Amino acid sequence: MADYLNFIKGQPRFGAARSDPYLNVWFKVMLDRQVMKGRILQHWALLATACVGLVFSCTAWFAASVREDRLAELEFSARADNHLLTLQGGINTYLSRMGALRALYNSDDYVSRSEFQIFSEELLRGQNAILAVSWIPRVTHAQREAHELLAVRDGISGYRIKAAKGDGGLVPAPERAEYFPIFYSSREKPDSHIYGLDLNDGGLRQHTLERARDADQIATSPSFKLSAGEGDRNGFFVTLPVYRVAHPHDTVANRRSNLVGFVQGVFQIGVLIETVLKETASPGGLDLYFYAVDSSRGTSRLYFHPSRIRTDSPQPLPLDTVTAGLHWSGEINVGDAVWKFIAAPIPGGPGTASHAGSLLLLAGCLLITLLVMGYILAAHRHAERIHTKNEQLDAALGNMPQALLMFDSSARLVIGNSHYQEMYGLSPDAAKPGSAFLDMVRQLQQGGMFPADPETYAGDLLSAIAQGNALENVTELPDGRTIAIVHHPIPGGGWVTTHEDITSRVSAEAKMSYMALHDTLTNLPNRLFFHKDLESRLAHLARGQKFAILCLDLDNFKHVNDTLGHPCGDSLLRQAADRLRGCMREGDSLARLGGDEFAILQASATEPAMTTSLMTRIIEVIGAPFDIDGQQVVVGVSIGVALAPSDSTDPDQILKLADMALYRAKADGRGTYRFFEPEMDARMQARRIMELDLRKAITKGEFELHYQPLVNLETEQISGFEALIRWNHPERGMVSPVDFIPLAEETALIVPIGEWALRQACEEAAKWPSHISIAVNLSSIQFRVANVAQAVVKALAHSGLSAGRLELEITESVLLLNGESTLNTLHQLRAMGVRISMDDFGTGYSSLSYLHSFPFDKIKIDRSFVHDLSSSENSMAIIRAVTGLGSSLGMKTTGEGVETREELEYLKREGCTEAQGFLFSKAIPAREVASMLAARPVNAKAVA
Repeated sequence: MADYLNFIKGQPRFGAARSDPYLNVWFKVMLDRQVMKGRILQHWALLATACVGLVFSCTAWFAASVREDRLAELEFSARADNHLLTLQGGINTYLSRMGALRALYNSDDYVSRSEFQIFSEELLRGQNAILAVSWIPRVTHAQREAHELLAVRDGISGYRIKAAKGDGGLVPAPERAEYFPIFYSSREKPDSHIYGLDLNDGGLRQHTLERARDADQIATSPSFKLSAGEGDRNGFFVTLPVYRVAHPHDTVANRRSNLVGFVQGVFQIGVLIETVLKETASPGGLDLYFYAVDSSRGTSRLYFHPSRIRTDSPQPLPLDTVTAGLHWSGEINVGDAVWKFIAAPIPGGPGTASHAGSLLLLAGCLLITLLVMGYILAAHRHAERIHTKNEQLDAALGNMPQALLMFDSSARLVIGNSHYQEMYGLSPDAAKPGSAFLDMVRQLQQGGMFPADPETYAGDLLSAIAQGNALENVTELPDGRTIAIVHHPIPGGGWVTTHEDITSRVSAEAKMSYMALHDTLTNLPNRLFFHKDLESRLAHLARGQKFAILCLDLDNFKHVNDTLGHPCGDSLLRQAADRLRGCMREGDSLARLGGDEFAILQASATEPAMTTSLMTRIIEVIGAPFDIDGQQVVVGVSIGVALAPSDSTDPDQILKLADMALYRAKADGRGTYRFFEPEMDARMQARRIMELDLRKAITKGEFELHYQPLVNLETEQISGFEALIRWNHPERGMVSPVDFIPLAEETALIVPIGEWALRQACEEAAKWPSHISIAVNLSSIQFRVANVAQAVVKALAHSGLSAGRLELEITESVLLLNGESTLNTLHQLRAMGVRISMDDFGTGYSSLSYLHSFPFDKIKIDRSFVHDLSSSENSMAIIRAVTGLGSSLGMKTTGEGVETREELEYLKREGCTEAQGFLFSKAIPAREVASMLAARPVNAKAVA
């Protein structure tokens, strides 16, 4: 800012400053006057702020205090209303049990005393609010004698319908048209004098019964003192009429003529209320009063519930005193009676505002007032520091890495820093305030620093600035430096220009661009670069021109990477890339697509023989031993080829076709090449369809297990079963494992399939006799991908099968993957009690070495040796050697695929322990296992 003022006064910013002493004195006097005026305004501003803040604070406090009082009242009303709803709901719940008792009588013409007793015990179980329930039949004068005889036969000796005398004694009831005696009671013993008491006595009990009868609803009696009970013994009873089933009771006359009797429940008011509150409501800081509303008897207190959070034992207050203070009232319907409910807060309870919020608001407002006053003081001090900040701004301009120039709307320089002159090697006078922009550009052109025409460049810039647009351009100087020039418009028509040396950044971006398109390990183009190159060549493919796309994959690379380590694997990839470079000709492209996969674009492949020659040379070159840190490593390469444009002209499709051919080459034994053929696509589509069907089969439960028996050759009894999976495809029917297991292993779907088979087999085996074992095959993929030990533990725990009955069959391919890790898992399973057997023994090249590395429980002789017994002496010798080896190592031996009696007899003679095959039985569904186990002892004829 100081520099800008200097410029206005005619002082140049660049170079030494020149000033007029008289003008400086005038500026100082004017500044002192402004400071004095500012201080007076500051004092008045502080006083006004204090007054306004105080008035606002008091007003806000009063409004907040009133609102707190209102919120406290609303909270009190909400709590009281919640208690009322809770009590009404709880009382309705208990009254509804009388409806359940009436339903008993509606469901049967006659309910015996024992049925009543059982039902009432169940009805009253777990609660104490209902003291007792009773059955009060309607007995006409003509039915009285029969009724009394029935009661005597029912076990109530001396039963008579009785009436109460004035002194409380009981006498035979006088003759009436009808009686309402108590006949059943959940509380009274058979010898109780209460039985036979006629409630049709003209008093409140009769009136209650009549209300219930005529209204066909629950009728509630006035309160009365119970003869027994603890605490406040105020009680009441409710009664509900029972009418003849299938008879009308829609009118009062029908109800009176078809009345059968009443069910009655007796309640103690205090127990009922306390039970409901304890079960359903949390303490709310309220004292609760309950009054009976009866026009004939006035208002009388039924019960007083002091708040449960009280620490003292208060006495109930008179109704006038309660209603004179803060209170809330409502009504509770108890049958056809109405109770008045009044809630009053305890001291310090709901309804009492603390006013903490309003006081906090007052403090906050006063604090804000102080902060505003402090801000005014700070603003004044800040103004005094502006001069210092302007000087700091000058320092920042001088130390920023870019050259900065500000031009006004007349395209003349206003301010700038010295980096501009330093960047272009100019004199200090080359960019002084007031310099024209066009002159500065011409000066750069004369020094060879600007290649464009100055007039054209200036015109384009002024046009862009006038439209409010920024303008950017990059210039490369003769000395090799790259300068980025950016012009930004500013309000008022001017603009700010920055010149930045971006030489290092351009170099770094070029390096990053190279790295984005190249593989850092081999320095070959990567997949993105190769795809762009392929896309470009296809787009510019001339008529009659052809080229080939080769996808290459190193064979056994993963084994080298896993056994020798990743550094050796990286070294192998680099050497393989160098050998492939040596096979390229001019115009060919080589790229690493990822992992151990490479791609080659062979230009001008006019004849397939040219591509065949290249692939033969690559297979020979890659097949030669590699020297990796002093170790000889041998790998192969598989190659798939697609031709353009005959196979496809789409870059993604032709890469896909070459990949299909590569897949076929690897499937045909590796170390070879294959050209793409149309049937490969169909085969791949079929493979994808089967993979999708496999995924659906897992979720839809389309798999099932069949079980083939294992026969002990010494006892000729079944010693166990091997679980064999089958796929019940909804369209193809039963699919053999040979058709889908290899695909399941390639896609790792064998993991969920194998875990399901393990669980299912254990569940089925748990149903068999305890001496029958179950054998389950495990794939090498399960050991590589999943936690086999955890899956076995879960299957055993879920099924309850003992570990000793489970046998896991593995092939030597399991141990080839990661020998040490797999052996640790096998030892862990063996420690649990699970038995481990080696399946298809003798078909690999290292079976004997694995018998030394792990103590297998069983060796299974591959079916190929058993089938060749009659024609191959080598097979006979192998079986003899395996059975002898198993015997010496303490391992059982099982012959697989036994189909003839001669094969069985030979295995017996050689000491084979078990056998399985079609001679005994094919694999059968789980439902047939029980019947097979029942047919013992087992022999070949019996099960064949």
